Amino acid sequence: MDHQLGTLVVLYSQSYLGQIGIGLNNLDSLVKEINRLRKNKGRDAKIAEGLQITTEYRYLEYLSDAIEKLGFLYFARDKMKNNEDIPTSKYYIYNFIFDCKALLDTIAGLINHHYELRKRKGGIDLNKPRFVKALYTKNPLLSKDIENFGEWIKWINRWRLDLIHRHGLFMYTARLMPTSDEPEGFASAMFNKTPAVDSLRVVEECIKNAKHLLETVIACVRDDLLTR
Repeated sequence: MDHQLGTLVVLYSQSYLGQIGIGLNNLDSLVKEINRLRKNKGRDAKIAEGLQITTEYRYLEYLSDAIEKLGFLYFARDKMKNNEDIPTSKYYIYNFIFDCKALLDTIAGLINHHYELRKRKGGIDLNKPRFVKALYTKNPLLSKDIENFGEWIKWINRWRLDLIHRHGLFMYTARLMPTSDEPEGFASAMFNKTPAVDSLRVVEECIKNAKHLLETVIACVRDDLLTR
């Protein structure tokens, strides 16, 4: 088995994506470039001897983490599809929001690593203008692409913060949640019965955005590595 295929098998086998047969556009070509650089540096032998961990393996660490977290989003969606129990639905919705934020942070980490933005800890965040501005100096087009997801990224950050620290989520049924943009609408939903939206539809839209954003970043990193 060649390095590229072997790496892809490992990455997908660690994720729910491998179980349901969903692949990421551009991932195979990015892995090919990562392995090419690793081979060109002649580092494989040293890695085997435990002497050094190269920067190319850092790419694979970020990719593996991103694929796993994207898989968690699909897993939560699938569990919600046939569920009719409100507490169970809320459990998967909460975890969906948390994992979605975690995925965004992993994507930010990959960007920070590849473009050498030198951001640290809480500064590695797609929701922070300083991070996106720093990326603009390295890749203006990718920076603009991320800005196009700006409102959705803010929505995920707001829900994650409120669900962890401040407010709960009121649901009318196992599939219907308030259309309020923020979870502090709990009381309004509970007492005033505000308009509802299908939670599965919200989840599907988030998955679409998350996958598209990850694939966009993967393609940009690959194209940049092709020039090295």
